[in-house]
Amino acid sequence: MMNARGWRLLSAAACAVALFLTGCGDDSPTNGNEEPEYDGPIAEFMGWENSGVGEEQEFTEEERQQHYQVQDLIVTCMSEAGFEYTPEPFYGDREDAFEDPYAEVWQLQEEDPEAFAQEYGYGFTTLDFGEEVVETSDPADDPNFAYRESLSTAAQEEYDIALYGDFEAIEEQAGEEGEVEVAEPGGCSNDAYEQVYGGGDGEASEEQFSELFEEWDALYQRIENDPRMDTATQAWLGCMTDAGYADLEDIYGGQNEVSERQSELYGWDDEEGLLPVPIEGEAEGEGESAEATAAPTEPVEPEPAALEELRQFERDIAVADYTCRQEHDIDGVERDVRYEHEEQFIEANREQLEAYRDWSNEQGTRG
Repeated sequence: MMNARGWRLLSAAACAVALFLTGCGDDSPTNGNEEPEYDGPIAEFMGWENSGVGEEQEFTEEERQQHYQVQDLIVTCMSEAGFEYTPEPFYGDREDAFEDPYAEVWQLQEEDPEAFAQEYGYGFTTLDFGEEVVETSDPADDPNFAYRESLSTAAQEEYDIALYGDFEAIEEQAGEEGEVEVAEPGGCSNDAYEQVYGGGDGEASEEQFSELFEEWDALYQRIENDPRMDTATQAWLGCMTDAGYADLEDIYGGQNEVSERQSELYGWDDEEGLLPVPIEGEAEGEGESAEATAAPTEPVEPEPAALEELRQFERDIAVADYTCRQEHDIDGVERDVRYEHEEQFIEANREQLEAYRDWSNEQGTRG
């Protein structure tokens, strides 16, 4: 499995120029019979091929055994603390707890990006995220939910500290000592993971690769600044001007224009576009000041007609964006440039990349 840093860097490579409409994979659209993939030199070197977001995750028997080693240790530890604990099933055996209401939309984006642009633009204003998410799991599915609920409030607090550690005490200690290193929170779960997978915080351990990451970030700057990319970008900008969208600054211009108009419409960048939300329990005018009772804030809902106008603008510019990318083979140019620079990067940083690959794989087995 890949850790978050790996995904960020991989995405930067795959999407350096070919953005939302064209996906982050091969230089040709999928035909519906093939899975989109990222197949660059770095992906091959790191073992990230076909590791696309949304694909079914495969787990090894070693990962399965490690999971149950952790669970057995937690059972013993919690018993010694005076609590019951039922092992949680291996995450590779669980049914998906999330049903994506936009699965068909993403499928359309992969299989027919032009049709996606015609219907959804970039997906910024045309898709209302967050309101149609379907949760198919229930807290009661947790094998320890019923037992914890049967405890008194005080016992539940003790149970949580025993299982997860005393984070409140750590926060208090950190506040008292400033930046001085403080103790780990402890807890049966943390101790079990450390015993099976080894100690060390993932983010802190990542610091050993800071120089590699700097070089990695610079790699994608070199890709974007390659003269071949500049030529392709200028051709795209000219095409977009001919389509009626002048004054775009770079290959991201279409999306940026939609994003800016969306922010303006919703008042995200304008304090006047935010309505005060009274703090619960405080009557208007009470408290130290009116400002104290007027936070936090929430965005104003735009007029339906104005929103629909923006959505149509998004669809129109996204279609032009896609057409110009295809006309000037932006993806093909980007692919050639990226492959060349990535191969050079591997040769210059092979030893550090191998070390990072091993570390990243180790972190992945920890979930």
